[in-house]
Amino acid sequence: RAEFDRPSIVNPGCTKLHSVALRTEYQQHKDFAKFQREYEESLLKYLESIVREADGKAMYEKRKRDDMDITWEFHEKLCDLCGMKYKLEKKDGMLGSGLGQDCYKDDLHEETELHG
Repeated sequence: RAEFDRPSIVNPGCTKLHSVALRTEYQQHKDFAKFQREYEESLLKYLESIVREADGKAMYEKRKRDDMDITWEFHEKLCDLCGMKYKLEKKDGMLGSGLGQDCYKDDLHEETELHG
């Protein structure tokens, strides 16, 4: 049938070849130092806002648990770097709750692409 022979509308993805030319043009611009400084200042503000948000999330979760007198189970984790609360996965074949430390997979949160 002809409707299946049409080319895909999905973009195969940017090969990023243009980025090399644009970067070279940017670096050779007469106001490069000015633009670079503005970009770095903007980037710093953005990164600082991300850090503040992560710190706020972590502080909120810690304060909430302290106020409600909730203890952390072994498998419950709070990342001080990104502020994310997560749980360790159980090893294959482990069922139920209240399992000991050896029943959970290793904590690989800091190796995820979130921190990559």
